[in-house]
Amino acid sequence: LVVLDEVNLAGEGPVGLRGLFGRPPDRGSRTELTFNDWLASPHKRPPLIVVPGVQSAMASGLTKPVPSPGEELFIAATDLLAAGARTALVSRWRMGGKSTTDLVTEFVRDTDDPTAIPAASWRRAVDLVSAEEPDPALEGRIRVTGQTVLTDMRHPLFWAGYMLVDGGTSVPVEAAAAKVVGRAPAPAAGPNRDPAAANKDRARGVK
Repeated sequence: LVVLDEVNLAGEGPVGLRGLFGRPPDRGSRTELTFNDWLASPHKRPPLIVVPGVQSAMASGLTKPVPSPGEELFIAATDLLAAGARTALVSRWRMGGKSTTDLVTEFVRDTDDPTAIPAASWRRAVDLVSAEEPDPALEGRIRVTGQTVLTDMRHPLFWAGYMLVDGGTSVPVEAAAAKVVGRAPAPAAGPNRDPAAANKDRARGVK
């Protein structure tokens, strides 16, 4: 599930009551889907959730003090995993330009590969996109002044705002059992296990 709409988590009140997907309509009482709605039964259970439009308290540079910095991101990420996702990619600030689209496109390219590791997929996406030359006209949060020329997107502004949360790869029970069976046997217990005791026994003529 890839949601490119803006999600503002920097507001007041419980994170579970804040809008997750979709903006509220101009008329009517129906509001956007909240985190609590997402967690409600039946669980949605998409294995991968990408939300690159999240605006957290970090988006303002923490110019306004908050009681628990990062709490809204932690709760949001754990809520998404609690709803059944194995992997979640959540932004701390919204770029919303071509760089965001390219990063998400490259990241989800490995989705069909069951052996792909999300961390490696994200690292590959960052390496590919950061080497490209940005188009300031397609990056809404970039302001070019004077003769400034951006030759690539290695600046952390483009890629460091994303947080990847992954449950990891579990070891199948069969594989774990095979490792236990193939383990070298433990040394036999007995009086001769201690070399010093064995020497004493030999001195007394004990075999």
